[in-house]
Amino acid sequence: MKRLLLLLIAVCTLSITTGCWDRQLLKNTRLVYGVSLDKVQNNHLLTTVSIRSSISSRGGPSSPTNDIVSSRGDTVHETRRNIERKISGPFSASKTQFVLLGNELAKDNIYGLLDIFYRDPRSQLGARVAVVDGRAEDIIKLKTKEETLIDEYIWQLIKTEEQNTAIPASTIQTICSNMFDSGHDFALPQLRISPGKKRVELAGTALFHGKQFSGITLSPSDSTLLLLLADQKKKFAHFTKKVKNSKKETPFDYVTFNAKKAKVRMNIDTNQTPLKVSIHLNIKAVINEYPSDRINRKGREKALGKKLTAQLTEQANALMTKLQKANCDYFGIGRELMAYHPDTWKKLRWETAYRNIRLEPKVNVDIVGYGIID
Repeated sequence: MKRLLLLLIAVCTLSITTGCWDRQLLKNTRLVYGVSLDKVQNNHLLTTVSIRSSISSRGGPSSPTNDIVSSRGDTVHETRRNIERKISGPFSASKTQFVLLGNELAKDNIYGLLDIFYRDPRSQLGARVAVVDGRAEDIIKLKTKEETLIDEYIWQLIKTEEQNTAIPASTIQTICSNMFDSGHDFALPQLRISPGKKRVELAGTALFHGKQFSGITLSPSDSTLLLLLADQKKKFAHFTKKVKNSKKETPFDYVTFNAKKAKVRMNIDTNQTPLKVSIHLNIKAVINEYPSDRINRKGREKALGKKLTAQLTEQANALMTKLQKANCDYFGIGRELMAYHPDTWKKLRWETAYRNIRLEPKVNVDIVGYGIID
């Protein structure tokens, strides 16, 4: 009797259960893995997408391929609708891995370009965002690179460089709050096509102020130092520095090391005019390559550490100049003032005050590892 009652309850429950209201079968959609946005004539937008497809071969398994489709319009949504008229199925951004912004377009309000991603519940907010030196569509149209689909190639390139602490891990979701934060700016990776136009490579990091690209790009080395100073170290952080001056420059003049550990401390002195911000970075370094000599004899590592300390501190000072020129408050100094020095914050017009504050970085390098045979 008890089993019959449970069966009756189960049947009644199933009869009143509704289906999923927003079901979208993958077999009926065209999955977009990569998107590029460019500015074209008359301020129109050009959207280029990489759609993952498969080609069936006789007597063998199907192989993936990219279908590249482009369309123009006045808004991103209009370009999507125009693309849908060219493909056999509805446009789906649920699997998008990256969004590339052309250099000129990124100098405008990029929130307006990403607005559609924030409003569509099916959007992939974890998609990476990057700026392209030139037209972004040129990268998408490569289709394949070294037998790898271009969308997968770019995704792996970005993920690898994030782990190397060469670019910030910037997604559609993480940059949203910073675009509306008057006390904190952000940066995006910048890609480019090599001179031979056959390879996509990392150009550096594009500095933003508010919702706009400042036009200033940091080199990969400066980008790594920026991320260390911002306490955003990932798995690796490599530097190559010249530590000897021979008559004829050779590889023996250089040392390469990895920042195994990095500890940052920031101090804001509101009693000084202009405002003084000190950033201290302590690096525990492991030597990766030093072909000129062994360094664990007679305290040579201390002398080398002093040289690297001086060079990285000098590089950090030049980096601060670039940040202030771009008006990019990447360290969130304004946010710190809001939280801990509200009276000082109210007196400042941060839009112009940030360029004039004193940013004083100090980098200290301690060599803690030499390799397995030194």
